[in-house]
Amino acid sequence: MKACAPICRRNEKQSKLPCWRALSAINAPKRATYNDFMKKNMTLFFRATGVIFILAIWVGSLIPLNNLAVPGSDKLHHFIAYGSLMAVWMLATPQQKLFHHGLIAFALMAMGLAIEAAQGLTAYRFFEWADALANAVGVMIGWTCGQLALRIQAALSLKRSITAA
Repeated sequence: MKACAPICRRNEKQSKLPCWRALSAINAPKRATYNDFMKKNMTLFFRATGVIFILAIWVGSLIPLNNLAVPGSDKLHHFIAYGSLMAVWMLATPQQKLFHHGLIAFALMAMGLAIEAAQGLTAYRFFEWADALANAVGVMIGWTCGQLALRIQAALSLKRSITAA
């Protein structure tokens, strides 16, 4: 049995029982820090935002466009929507591995194809391969931006932990 000198003044010669202060410090629950609080809440925020983005993309893609004058190219809209959606889901799952983020990217590309197929079934919208390609390129760029944001976030948290110590 080792002495518990850093926490209390007893040593192993005085008693064979462990120091209660050392045990209480070891068994004490970890206090939540501000970083833990923000990490949990930001993850929930990004997940909720991701779900709202998915619903908005489905609704916006399947409603009739009655001479809707939106500036910019249709492909640019697809690119921005899917790129931002992928970046949001990257930030919503920061602890996941590369494989998990790849599955999310694949699912979003499949969702883009499913929406294009659903548009082909309507009388007022039509399937277009160029839109599906813009969706896929947007997902890939969003994945890259999400990875960059996660690496910057990790570097900043490492810097904060080093300066706090």
